Amino acid sequence: MHAVIGGRRAVLRGSWTGDRERGTPGGHAHVTDRCLSGISTRAGMARRVMTGNTRIRRLVIRLPARSPDVFPDMPIRDSVRRPVLAVLGLACASHLLAAQSAAPPRERIARLSERLATGPNIAGYPTQERRLTLLLSELAATGLDTSRTAFRAYVPHPRSSVLARVAPFPAELPMVELRVGDDSVTFGGIWPTMVTYTKAADVTAPVVYANRGTAADYRTLDSLRIAPTGALVIARYGACAPWSLVAEAERRGAAGLLLYSDPSDDGYVRGDFYPDGRMRHPDAMRRVTVRADVGDPSAGGVLPEGEMRLPAIPVASVGYKHANQLLQLMRAPNVPDAWQGGLPFRYHAGQGEVRARLILDREHGDSGYKWLANGFALLRGTVHPDEWIVLGAHHDALGPGATDNGSGLVAAVEVANRLAEARRRGWHPARTLVIALWDGSEWGQLGSEAWLRSQPDSVLDRVVAYLDLERVAAGPVLTASGSPLLEDVLRGALEGLTLPHDGAAPLLGAWQAAGGRLLPAPGPSDGALAHEGYGIPVLRVAFEGLDGVRHTGYDTYQYVARFGDPGFLAHDRVSEVLTRVVRRLDADGAAAYAVPALQAAVRDVAARDGREGAPGLATALAALDTVPPGARLGLERRLLGAPERTPLRWSRHLLLGTEGTCGDRIVALPRVADAERDGTRQARAVQEAVAALRGAAVSAPRAVRGTP
Repeated sequence: MHAVIGGRRAVLRGSWTGDRERGTPGGHAHVTDRCLSGISTRAGMARRVMTGNTRIRRLVIRLPARSPDVFPDMPIRDSVRRPVLAVLGLACASHLLAAQSAAPPRERIARLSERLATGPNIAGYPTQERRLTLLLSELAATGLDTSRTAFRAYVPHPRSSVLARVAPFPAELPMVELRVGDDSVTFGGIWPTMVTYTKAADVTAPVVYANRGTAADYRTLDSLRIAPTGALVIARYGACAPWSLVAEAERRGAAGLLLYSDPSDDGYVRGDFYPDGRMRHPDAMRRVTVRADVGDPSAGGVLPEGEMRLPAIPVASVGYKHANQLLQLMRAPNVPDAWQGGLPFRYHAGQGEVRARLILDREHGDSGYKWLANGFALLRGTVHPDEWIVLGAHHDALGPGATDNGSGLVAAVEVANRLAEARRRGWHPARTLVIALWDGSEWGQLGSEAWLRSQPDSVLDRVVAYLDLERVAAGPVLTASGSPLLEDVLRGALEGLTLPHDGAAPLLGAWQAAGGRLLPAPGPSDGALAHEGYGIPVLRVAFEGLDGVRHTGYDTYQYVARFGDPGFLAHDRVSEVLTRVVRRLDADGAAAYAVPALQAAVRDVAARDGREGAPGLATALAALDTVPPGARLGLERRLLGAPERTPLRWSRHLLLGTEGTCGDRIVALPRVADAERDGTRQARAVQEAVAALRGAAVSAPRAVRGTP
């Protein structure tokens, strides 16, 4: 028997046994009900056959007979049903046939992207269970061992969000993202638009405009004799991290905080808005988490809500349509030119002439707890099975999540597909690959923090790298961040490839033109937690671009297909880069670390921050030259300090970390930066960092077998 697939011929040998196990080439072929779903009942063509996660577009079955025209195009009779099914069973199971019949990668990517973004994928929603089940099924089809781990966390869903202008000219301002165009996934009213963990409250207060909501902006309000105390402050995103904006509003005594994205940043000033372009729709409200902490705020149900570190004021995200209805009626005083946004009127700070009411309600107590689940897929190494390469992608979202984080999830599955093809060609992994699918990331890295905290040091010491698959395909521009130790690995992975939307431009050249250096990205995020909190070298590679859909109801498959990544070229290219990174790390392990790149990065950032003269720093950095290749595994684990009671309690890296006041950049010797003007504390922080550097050249960590 043979099958003709898209004009290519594959000879099939074996027999069909009809059970539900996976098949092996050259022996008995096994077929599942799912594999046979959708098969045509005509002998000439099976229009749709599923082989794991591979859809065969055209499958022609030819059965040998005494005469080639014994079975012209006609319904299959019982006398020939079994041989036809035997052929189809072999088609489903044969590695050769699977390789030949695989859909083109970009077609495969697009299909999965669409299936992952069919509705609001919020942590704790039923859609999340279905999404994770689909992902684990796709990964299992590539030959990986899959599992899931459930955990309970405090994830209080919002119940309602109401905003109204009280004076002048009272008006309700519905906080709903309306359906747009023919994009059926855009939704209204399903997910109220307050930020995660906000305080539930009913506030009526004068509105004060505070530009970006930073400490410097409040000082400007002081100079204008505008007091934010007791006011409903409205500020636009774009400077500090959201948690910092909330903390500053609380310090200033604000009654509540409204956050919005101004059209000058990512709205109609920058281009057409969705569904006609990439930019922010007037209704689009950017949902965020405003916690500086990571992990379950209840500490596993131990802390009552009153003792959790949650916002002390009500906080809501609104669209610039709503901001327009408040800001345009303010009359005085004038604000600096730098405060002017893109709405069609002059901005003012406000002196009480505009008043608004904000009502937020959310779950409390037991109703706020949800069962979440992390998913795992494992490919055990054959030479160094206790050394792990971890690919992490969160599977929850704050909307449909086609880019954030459907793109990362698709990339994880696509890397597994490409490694499966490599195994069919004879490659076997030396080190263990773990694909982790985190839940609750958008609520403060709940899933990744729970897993990292549960692992013993002996396991984490042997994690070669964490590849952070966070919104990896959302535009045309190559970006990369992470531990400088992985700089050479990235450079090798980019070599010989071109930009996805410009086939003539080399990827490596584009990265080098942008600086060609790796630095961590500020957190909190799953990747930042792994690096700053647990000392695991992290790499994030992505294609990005300015847009206005992230964390909104408009982050849909149609947006991606039309504007985010037409043709899914960036998804395809980033998957190839990540596959190359995995193969290099699998082959070389920690020997691939670029210690000189880490030294150079710390020197450069320290010089930028004015800390290059920190006592003993230069000598201690030079001591890293003595770390032999065999002792590099776990190197950054030895550069962690003890937790401190700072806003970013999770950040422990002594050399490079998120700045702890504004949270918008990476600094050198972060504990020195957080000490501000306390000279004694700064000196202790320098001594701690230098001591850690000097102690980094120790023996390699002991091997301990572990499982996700």
